[in-house]
Amino acid sequence: MATPAHLEDEISQGCAKMEDFDDFVLEEVIFGAPVIFLHPCTTHENMRKFEVWKTKRQEKWNRVSNRCR
Repeated sequence: MATPAHLEDEISQGCAKMEDFDDFVLEEVIFGAPVIFLHPCTTHENMRKFEVWKTKRQEKWNRVSNRCR
């Protein structure tokens, strides 16, 4: 697929967000959550869980990154 150069940043940011959400969904399903209402996200509760998950994940990566310096 070819994309216009001026849209590359916007498209890559959207893809990264979707990958994050897919990682969240996979982790939730592995731990027993049903896929219904989770993907696609159709409840405010699941969106809130995703935001919390994303924050914790970023904090974890920050700690790991700091150890590697």
